[in-house]
Amino acid sequence: MSSIKLTADSNGGTFELKAPASSSNARVLTLPDIADGTLLTNQSSGLGKVLQVVQVENTAFSTSSANSGGQTAQMMDASITPSASSSKILIQAMFHVGISSGPLRVGCRLIINDDYSSNTGNGANVDNRRYIASATSVASNNDQQNIHYSYLHSANTTSSTKYGFTFLHGSGSTRTISLNRSEDNNNATYNHTGISTIILTEIGA
Repeated sequence: MSSIKLTADSNGGTFELKAPASSSNARVLTLPDIADGTLLTNQSSGLGKVLQVVQVENTAFSTSSANSGGQTAQMMDASITPSASSSKILIQAMFHVGISSGPLRVGCRLIINDDYSSNTGNGANVDNRRYIASATSVASNNDQQNIHYSYLHSANTTSSTKYGFTFLHGSGSTRTISLNRSEDNNNATYNHTGISTIILTEIGA
């Protein structure tokens, strides 16, 4: 197998180009006619590499109630163990929700490592207003809508990190929030079943 080896000046390292081992494999490497640059490899750093991806998908029906000033239990969560403390975690979530007695606003709230005192990844904590991560409006108890959310989190750890989501509503009374179904869930063609997902992507620093 033919190769071309380049050796740096002053006893520097070497760089070698080798042709494919099989004569049936002809490859052409073309350099773009643009400015000078640096060749990247899978060992390059500082380039926002995707290090790992965790996906949790849920098609099961579930419900949880919240009063006018509260939130539901965590209805869905996902965990990831960062490979480096300098990594960032891209959180992408989509929830298929219904609610009793619409029309009502339904919002999700990010809870990191079961810390209910932190509003990281949510709106500002201002006076009596309740902070959320994202929201939608559900028209009635046989309606279903999607909540979409994305956030880049600096985990600052190599320990397992849990990202959970609770749900809130805009009513002055206790309401039941449904996941992957409408609240009435009638066995009828006008009703649908849905899927909810959380995707966690570790991005190298």
